[in-house]
Amino acid sequence: MAQFNPDKPTLYSSRICPFAQRAVIAMTEAEIDYEDVFVDLFNKPDWYSQIHPQGLVPAVRLPGGKALTESQFIVYYAADINEKLYPKTYVERYDTRQLMDYIDKKWKKTLFELPSFKKSFDSEDDIWTALSNLKKRLDAQK
Repeated sequence: MAQFNPDKPTLYSSRICPFAQRAVIAMTEAEIDYEDVFVDLFNKPDWYSQIHPQGLVPAVRLPGGKALTESQFIVYYAADINEKLYPKTYVERYDTRQLMDYIDKKWKKTLFELPSFKKSFDSEDDIWTALSNLKKRLDAQK
């Protein structure tokens, strides 16, 4: 039987998964009172397929039974719960979503494969260019 708290969101995560850590950070920063359930990615419990059919983390099961998957969408959920995580104007929200999309497309795979970081880029110069571009985008958000 699936482990979940019927009274508050249940976050299923793994400490070794950077995508799950993004969800943990968002839920914590949003000050959401949630139940944390660790999922052993190398020995997943049978019940976990009821939460996430693909067996991936993170996932959030809401008190009503709805399951949220994909770390980026869990971040959006957390931002909707506590608006301090998200800019107030639509232009600033657009910029934030665009930055999140950029990080997902350019950096998520790299962070996931950190031991083979250099394999994600053609040269060391490309790494520094990408880091410089990310810094510019982050600085523009201030």
